[in-house]
This record gives sequence, C-alpha cells and structure tokens, in this order.
Amino acid sequence: MSNIISLKLLPFTRSDYSLFISWITDSRFLAQFAGNRLTYPVNRLQLDHFYSDTNRFPYKLIEIHTKATIGHAELLITPETIRIGQVIIGNNKLRNKGIGKKFISMLLHKAFANWDKEIVDLNVYEWNTVAIECYKKVGFKIIPQKTKKTQIGNEIWTTLNMRITRDGFNQLMS
Repeated sequence: MSNIISLKLLPFTRSDYSLFISWITDSRFLAQFAGNRLTYPVNRLQLDHFYSDTNRFPYKLIEIHTKATIGHAELLITPETIRIGQVIIGNNKLRNKGIGKKFISMLLHKAFANWDKEIVDLNVYEWNTVAIECYKKVGFKIIPQKTKKTQIGNEIWTTLNMRITRDGFNQLMS
C-alpha cells in the first residue's frame, strides 16, 4: 500500500454509478458483496431504486492524492443497528493491502459519530475468509446465533453476522 497515503470518505452519488458498475464483472462477484439485493448486470435504474431508501447512506473511498475513487460501501440505519454493506475495493490490484481495514475503521467512526446506535453489524459469507479476517482486525466478532443460509444461484452460501459495539470500538481506538 506504499502508494496509497491518505484516504477519505465522500458521499457516493449518481455521478459514481458508471465506475461502480464497471467494477462488477459477473453475478458471483456481485453476490459476494451485495447478496441478492442487486441483480447482474447492475444498471443505473437499479442503483437509483436501491439508494432511494432514505436509511441508506452510500459512500465512496477516495485516495486523496490522486483523487481516484477506489472503493464503495454503505451504512444502513436499522431500528437495532447500523449495518455496513456493499463493501468493495474496486481495483483488484488494491485488494489485500490493508485498505479494507482502514475503510471499515473510517465507516465505524462515521457511524458512531453520526447516529445514536450502540451496535454496528455486517454480514459476510463464510467462505470469504479474507474479509472476515479484515473485520476481525477492526474488532468485529462473529455472532453464531445470527448465522443463516442464503441461496445464490444454484448454491447455498452460509452468511455470518459480525458485530462491534460502540464501547468495543472506543476501547480499540484508545
């Protein structure tokens, strides 16, 4: 990650749709980070509909020096929690370099600073061990009783729920 110095979160807008869509190379990759909520091929109309939900707050991750958009995620405000979803580092060459950990930390800071919720959670597929390890490094814990099965195409994928509390996050940051 030597050439990625500074990262910034900005709101994801309609002007970001084309780049986001270009990152989605196939239906399996889309399902990996979006489950069954979007269908392949993703288009602008789907994204307009998806982000019309006023409880969804989509963000893009910017590398400050190049001003390049390199990632996307959202915060979904639910009655019980804030859920991190649709996490993607768009450029394959930037994956597995520690950017995800910084990205998730930035999202947690934003979530706990802007909403009065005590828990942030996310769902991740059991086979996505790289993402699971990333989330654990930021302080997320797997909640075994929230595991579920999801049908993706002809396969059944196990979904894990992971959580972090406001107190747990603050302890990690101190």
